[in-house]
Amino acid sequence: MMPSLTHTGRQTVLGPGRRSFSQEKLHRSGDLAITDRPLEVFEARQESSAFKARCAFLAMALAFLPLLSACGNKGKQEVELPPRPVIVFRVASAGVLAGRALPGQARAALEASLSFRVGGRVQERRVKTGDTIKEGDVLATLDPAPYQAEVDSTSATLQRAQAAFTNAASQLERDRYLFEKDIIAKARLENTQSIADQAQAEVRSMEATLERRKLDLQYTVLRAPFDGVVSAVFAEVFEEVKPQQLVLRVIDPKKIEMVVNVPESLISLVPYAEDIKVTYDAFPGIDIPAVLSEIGKEPSETTRTYAVKVLLTPPPGVTIVPGMAGRVRARPGPEIADRIKGVVVPLSAVFSPDDAAGSFVWIVDQATKTVSRKQVTLGEPVVGGITVRDGLSPDSLIVAAGVHSLKEGQAVRVQER
Repeated sequence: MMPSLTHTGRQTVLGPGRRSFSQEKLHRSGDLAITDRPLEVFEARQESSAFKARCAFLAMALAFLPLLSACGNKGKQEVELPPRPVIVFRVASAGVLAGRALPGQARAALEASLSFRVGGRVQERRVKTGDTIKEGDVLATLDPAPYQAEVDSTSATLQRAQAAFTNAASQLERDRYLFEKDIIAKARLENTQSIADQAQAEVRSMEATLERRKLDLQYTVLRAPFDGVVSAVFAEVFEEVKPQQLVLRVIDPKKIEMVVNVPESLISLVPYAEDIKVTYDAFPGIDIPAVLSEIGKEPSETTRTYAVKVLLTPPPGVTIVPGMAGRVRARPGPEIADRIKGVVVPLSAVFSPDDAAGSFVWIVDQATKTVSRKQVTLGEPVVGGITVRDGLSPDSLIVAAGVHSLKEGQAVRVQER
């Protein structure tokens, strides 16, 4: 029995159990659903497009996830910032000065580094390290021969200039007489006058040069500027030295100064210190009286301390050599209570906020390591800062620098001066 043929559009459909040529071909290629079920093909394509769209959306979400996470944790990061490092200042009272022994180092109050003002070969050195000298003593000399030759040469030149000036002056007198008699013209008189003036100027120039040559000859001798001791020698005999090259160093051992570094918390009390005593490690138990001689006006950039000098005279039998270590003690005078009302703090510790009137400082809670704002009443400025009449008590810990970058309750890391 022959199979029946049915034509449907362009597709030739065979009878039951039969497939067309195109269907057979597509079935063999594995794409049967495309031609067997047109509706299912359309739905599959829609599902494929939706799946691709979901994949693209998921990829974009994953890409933006770190940004969303960062935005979500922004507030948490601000809270978890590490403590801010701050420099603090401990408020001190006048009584603290009496209980402090400040370390220092001895220096010669009168010290001079000596050098020749001219260069040359060292001919003689009459002293060595440790020798005692008197003012005006000859300490060293240079070979004077070159400078003596310059003096002799300049003297001869000066004599020639003087002779020329004498001749020019005589000629000027003769020409003036002849001009008065109308024997010579005025131009000749003026020329003679010019020659005489030039000769006189040459004499003055050579006189100044000779004086300079004589000074150079005197500078070949190095003399002691004061009574003292030779502390160091830097040049030897036969050595060539340049002008201003260091040759000797001399000191006056009778006048010694002690240099101490005073912290900011005490510098305002130093001008009112009394009964200053200096004790050296080499002479324990011996207190040497001293007087205040100098107070530094600017703190050190590294230690933030002020250099203070006290002057002392060693007692008999005690020889203080520059470089010796010691300690300085003092007690506060009665003027402190009248001059300084309250406590003294650095100027950098005081600030005026925008949301309140008056002056404030940041108090550091030593237990929680946080800061809180405290209003204070200011007094007069003094050495090392300004007085606070009310609002602070001794031993308070306040922020000394960076006060404008802090907030109430902020955690800090303390770096005490």
